[in-house]
Amino acid sequence: MYKQQIAVLLVTIALVGAFGLQVVGEQPEVQQMILCKGIDKGTHQPVDKTNSFSASDPAIYCFVDIDTPRDVRVEIRWYTPNGDLYYTHNVGKLGGPSSPQGASGWYITRAINLQGTAAASMPGKWTVEVVLHPGRDETKSFSIAGTLPEKPEESIDVPPRVPPSGGDLLFSDDFSDAKSGWGTHIDSDGGYGYVNGAYYLEVKRPERFWYSLASRHLSNLVIDVDTTRETAPVDSSWGLICRYQDAENFYLFEISNDGYYAISALVDNAWISLADWTESSVINCGQKATNHLTVTCKGNRLSLAINEQLVADIEDNTFTSGEVGFSLTTYDQGGARILFDNVVVRRP
Repeated sequence: MYKQQIAVLLVTIALVGAFGLQVVGEQPEVQQMILCKGIDKGTHQPVDKTNSFSASDPAIYCFVDIDTPRDVRVEIRWYTPNGDLYYTHNVGKLGGPSSPQGASGWYITRAINLQGTAAASMPGKWTVEVVLHPGRDETKSFSIAGTLPEKPEESIDVPPRVPPSGGDLLFSDDFSDAKSGWGTHIDSDGGYGYVNGAYYLEVKRPERFWYSLASRHLSNLVIDVDTTRETAPVDSSWGLICRYQDAENFYLFEISNDGYYAISALVDNAWISLADWTESSVINCGQKATNHLTVTCKGNRLSLAINEQLVADIEDNTFTSGEVGFSLTTYDQGGARILFDNVVVRRP
């Protein structure tokens, strides 16, 4: 009996040891890399897949599918035609396994801006590299053709706007007076305040939502404002807040740097989509692009017009009154700065 117990123990140790060696030997690896010019915000799928880009394209997206049988730390590195490191996305650590069978389950998306950036002035063959710690790295080549002259940073002119006709004027602001009542703030994450006859919001870090309020409690209203993209990653968004109750309850009307719009409600600190992200050709994209936004909150009717074109008209009864303000959101990248000017608020 004693010898049989020893034999069983030795077999068990051998099996455990063999299994352990097999698990340790399994390494994360890249299943697929896709480059494209856009992303479908509804399905989060690549749009216009290609390995050839033009300097006039807004951005280059990289989709990465990774098999993760164990924990892995991921970086995505972009290299110029000269082999210089242009940018690194530190994705962080992914937990494994990605599914009980170890099948592919992590789908990562990262992007670099192109139009109007330094990358647009470096045509040629580029390389994007996915670096796995541990695991086998993977690279993919792509090309950028043509160059576009960069516009000087100081030439940011927001055109003056005549207050629109319609209901009674509630208030307006061209931000020529730095004491007109909007807040000012600055710290390591960003800031907001008055600058050169406009009002700015700036977010330096990724995954941040910033806003500034006019401190006026209103019910039914129409807000008009000019917004200008001074600098902004391709996946950033900005817009107007309406019927703000507190930091966990308000309506949000946004446009994005890659040509989409949406209407949302934050209710008890939970986001509810009222109009899903939708692409629109009326949105001006690119460096220094200006877009005129008009938001109407009348009873349960909420609408958004962009450059005088109505793009969304919905109904919602959650909030009936509150404050108005500006917003700016970053996602995978920080470094966004938007100018707001010529605000006109009137009755509908």
